[in-house]
Amino acid sequence: MNSGFAMALEQSFNGTISIILWLIFFVFIILMLFMWISVPFILISIKKEIKSLKNEIKKMQKDTLD
Repeated sequence: MNSGFAMALEQSFNGTISIILWLIFFVFIILMLFMWISVPFILISIKKEIKSLKNEIKKMQKDTLD
């Protein structure tokens, strides 16, 4: 009787661990996809910031020349 209970407990534990590992795997894949989707928005933001900094530098140079 004990061996049957132990075997059922072991199979349940293995099934639970398997489900948890698959969930972690899928969450990891979904997070990677979201990160790749966000890359263009980050690059656009960086481009806008660089453009703004260039304009500020031009203003500063113009002010120093006057």
